[in-house]
Amino acid sequence: MPVFLSILGVLGIPAGVYLVALCARAGVSAWAWGWTGPFLVLVYAAYHAQSEPRRAKIAGGLGLALLVLLAAARHGRARPMPLGRTVILPGETPGPWIDRLGDDADLGLLLFVAMSDFGGVSRDDARRAKPFLQAAYRRLRADPDFAPMASPIPSNLLGLSSGTAVHTLILNPQERASRAVIVLHGTGGSSLLDCWLLARRMPDAMILCPSVGLGGEWFDAQGVAAWEHLVSYATAHSAGVYAVGMGYGSRGLLHLANRSLLGHVAGFVLLAGFDENHFDQMRRSHIPVLVIRGDSDLRTPPFRVEGLAGLGRVQSVEVPAGHFALYEQEDAVLERIESFCGPR
Repeated sequence: MPVFLSILGVLGIPAGVYLVALCARAGVSAWAWGWTGPFLVLVYAAYHAQSEPRRAKIAGGLGLALLVLLAAARHGRARPMPLGRTVILPGETPGPWIDRLGDDADLGLLLFVAMSDFGGVSRDDARRAKPFLQAAYRRLRADPDFAPMASPIPSNLLGLSSGTAVHTLILNPQERASRAVIVLHGTGGSSLLDCWLLARRMPDAMILCPSVGLGGEWFDAQGVAAWEHLVSYATAHSAGVYAVGMGYGSRGLLHLANRSLLGHVAGFVLLAGFDENHFDQMRRSHIPVLVIRGDSDLRTPPFRVEGLAGLGRVQSVEVPAGHFALYEQEDAVLERIESFCGPR
């Protein structure tokens, strides 16, 4: 066992160095630095497990004690709020305790920077969007009505959400809202920031944000099942249902465009995720669609109107932005979404 722990300690050194650099580059809060400290102490303990077992035991005990204290402090801080909570659909049971351990702003920023390091987000897109993303997260942290909410990212990392147990953020919860907006996340699985922006822009609307993993896997059976649960819930609690897709979530909406409960949805918003390969499904659905794209977005093809005569229900808007148009052109994009997701 000491040899195995020492090997883990050696492997943990570059991981610890990268984590420290990641925290510095992401501009995280004291919470993230607090979680980093015990990790480094435990790496130190594992590294010395064979050569200096007494020192390793002391350091290991200290690291575990710090983890317990941090978990208790964070768990007590994160809680359901009158304007926002996490539930598991279809049973509406409370979300898992592990989601209360992480601050969404920290986890979201760390994931964003890490994905830019490993190709999940292009360097140019990350460079353009990062300052806007950081500013939006700072505003979220300062919002007392939403900041203490649990983050869906831990559950997504552990694969806890499924088609039969859909971990869902519900913002502006109401028994009977004038409208409900279902938000399908893209790569990364973090949806609290996007949903908070929509909830603050449309306080009369109930915002539903399901999670199905880190990749935005709305194309498989679990994604379809989650969609059915969300539409059923939104229909029962609102006078009109809309859906907004972010990145791969937009492509997921195109895939879901002719599912059984579609007749209850009044319109789709495809934000930075249009895919011509699935357009026939959207054509058959007879549903109004708003396509929003940054004019410098190299990941999303432009919406072409050639050969689409008679599809006046499809609107296409380009804004001066890259792939992350919502953050770069927040007011313009939210204004378009709010106007589209109105009475029909």
